Amino acid sequence: MSQALQALSETDSELLGKKLLLHAVCESGKWRWGENGGGFIDGHNTVLARGLSPMDIVQQAILQTLDGTRPWDSEKYPDITVHLKWVVTSLTANLASGADNRRLRPIPEESDGAEAAALLDTDETEAAEIERKVLEAVKDDAQLVEVLSRLRNGEKPREIASAMKLSDKEIYRLTQKLKRRLAPVLGTGPEEEL
Repeated sequence: MSQALQALSETDSELLGKKLLLHAVCESGKWRWGENGGGFIDGHNTVLARGLSPMDIVQQAILQTLDGTRPWDSEKYPDITVHLKWVVTSLTANLASGADNRRLRPIPEESDGAEAAALLDTDETEAAEIERKVLEAVKDDAQLVEVLSRLRNGEKPREIASAMKLSDKEIYRLTQKLKRRLAPVLGTGPEEEL
């Protein structure tokens, strides 16, 4: 007899089932379910995704523990209930983040790609215009141009300070000045992030 089966046979199966079902219902409540899931009847989820209910998830957790798919480490989790709750949490998260739970928009049948190309051209044109306005806003300050360039390359403020041989405080002031200069261009207020 496997260690997991022995531990399960020594526990109160009715109490364990209730604990796991309650845990599965609580875990499923943390997720947003697609159009066909998430209905509540008498306080229990009836269908989550792929036609599964919280009870189905509990059953999968127990079966996967018994067949070794989700092996129980009795040293790490001396109480098998803790392990089973972890498996229920994992199965619920996997189900919620799976493709079956996502809303997919149908692709129009009569699409020749011209509409998408037009949108792409518009986006590239707008991006080029914004780029020009951003450079125009900072061109008179060499330090701001350098800070902007380094931020766009993914450097952290501390790395920028080191490279420009300035203090962290000076870099902070320059990034704040950069935000103020770019706010009108990007349409953000002083309190919004760039």
